[in-house]
Amino acid sequence: MIKITLYTPKGIEYEGESNSLVIMDQSTGSFGVLENHIPVISTISRGYIMVKENEKELYLAVEGAVFKFENNTASIVSETLAKGNSKEEAINALIESNRIRKEQNKERNVELALAENELKKQIKKTGAGHL
Repeated sequence: MIKITLYTPKGIEYEGESNSLVIMDQSTGSFGVLENHIPVISTISRGYIMVKENEKELYLAVEGAVFKFENNTASIVSETLAKGNSKEEAINALIESNRIRKEQNKERNVELALAENELKKQIKKTGAGHL
């Protein structure tokens, strides 16, 4: 059995075991590991990890990830994660998650700019900062 743990900034997002194969795929190519594979470390800019749990396949789409395999343990550290029952489902969920996060960041940036402008007005109005 291959033990798999996937970490994101939120903590452990996936823990499981694969009874046969773990495959990583990204734009530069793909590779897989079986039980007792030699140790390997790889980066995944954007891609997915396919895990076989018994006869079921689970797809973990990742971005900005590091994959490490040693002693039948796969550890993945990723900026983002989306799960799916197919490659397309997982990748589409990752894209949607990124779109939502970008939209939220835009809203926060607008709020920050408004607060900064208000602070500048208040500083100017009170004369704070002048000696």
